[in-house]
Formats: sequence, C-alpha cells, structure tokens
Amino acid sequence: MKKRLLISSISIILIAAVCGIGYVSLTSHLSEAFKSSEPKTYALGLAKSNTEVINKIGNEIFIDTLKTDKTQKGQFKLELDFNGFSFGQDAVDLILPVKGNKGKASLYVVAEKKNKHWIYKTVKIEIDKSGTVINLIEELNK
Repeated sequence: MKKRLLISSISIILIAAVCGIGYVSLTSHLSEAFKSSEPKTYALGLAKSNTEVINKIGNEIFIDTLKTDKTQKGQFKLELDFNGFSFGQDAVDLILPVKGNKGKASLYVVAEKKNKHWIYKTVKIEIDKSGTVINLIEELNK
C-alpha cells in the first residue's frame, strides 16, 4: 500500500513538473514572438522615420523595456506538421512604450495577417507630455 502511494505521489510530481516546464516554454515562445514580430519592427521603423515624431521625442527612438505598465496582446496559431510544432502569429494589438533623447511616447499597433501578409489597421504614436497623436500610416492608406 505504501509503495503504491509513493508511486502515485511521484507520478503526480512528475506530471506537475512536465506541465510547469511546458507552460514556461510556451510563454517564453509567445513572448519571443512578440519581441521579434514584424508589426513591432515595422511600427518602430515608421516612428523612427517620421519627422514629426523625431521633432517631438528625438531621433534616438527605441522601445523602453523598463516601462512595464503597457500591454501586448495577440492571437497565435499552433500548427503541427511533419517538422513538429510551430507558432503562427495571426493578429497583434500592441501598446509599446518608446523613448527618444527628447521625450517619451506610446506606440499603438493593431494588425492582422491575411494570406501571409500583415494588414495594418492602426499604427500611431501618442506623445506623453503633450498628448499629441500622430497617425503613422495615414499617408500610406491614401
């Protein structure tokens, strides 16, 4: 009886450990997908090349990784094929804290992927001090 209880306890501990490792691995993969996502890189590039943004927050624009009160949301697909599992990103809804040598801002990105191409619904930046909102894709949609 004691042997059976010991085996059951060890089995439960092993299952919990495997689930914990799987959870950490999955959240790590999802976090990395956000960090290197095409929409994030694209939006930051638009901000860095926009004259009005440069005039407001400076020309050395980067993502402020120390600011943790902003959100990143998205939808991911988990695909299983002959090569194993792969993650596919379908949509993003990001608020990225950005910093320049003159000030800070929030970069908003809403996009979805259709037929392997990103379609941007929103790419705008809000300057923290003034509250000015600059639409970064307005010219692209005309």
